[in-house]
Amino acid sequence: MTGEYPRDLAVIAAAFGVAALVWATWAQGRPPHGWWWRAVLGLESVAGLALAMGGVVLLARLWSTPSAIEPGTTAFVVYIVVFWVELAFAVVLAILAIGAGWSDYISPALLVLIGLDLAVLAPALQQPFLFIPAALLIGVAAASLVAASDDVARGFWCGLFGAPVFVTTGTWAALAVVPAAVGGAT
Repeated sequence: MTGEYPRDLAVIAAAFGVAALVWATWAQGRPPHGWWWRAVLGLESVAGLALAMGGVVLLARLWSTPSAIEPGTTAFVVYIVVFWVELAFAVVLAILAIGAGWSDYISPALLVLIGLDLAVLAPALQQPFLFIPAALLIGVAAASLVAASDDVARGFWCGLFGAPVFVTTGTWAALAVVPAAVGGAT
């Protein structure tokens, strides 16, 4: 983890908190029977929300610190292009999957897309640790293809195991910048 860009790490913490909240919520769609699955997903959602809020507080404290993706840099252009390409692919994948009657495959496809996105952005953001969640999210997506059944959606498995990847990685990023935020880097 590169501490040279604490603002970027705070953004990662906030964004990964939101991602965890979204994936844990998506997993509520068709979980296995039993109340405790929903309780686990609820706890993951709360952890994601807490991380998002903490990340925003850190980001506010660190806003004036440097970023690897300053406007006008190659990294900024890579970030913008990757964002729009990812969004376009996500929309096209979802439309094609729904049209083909494969809507249960949307969540694993999106998780793979997010993993690939992180792998591409890791060098641009100068944060090689992002290769770890990239690989883990792709692995979760692959595992969801095997674990799914008629009663349990693939999105359940993607959210159940994807949300902790986001929470853990985001927390790691947040903890790395707490000293800078507390130390007065504004």
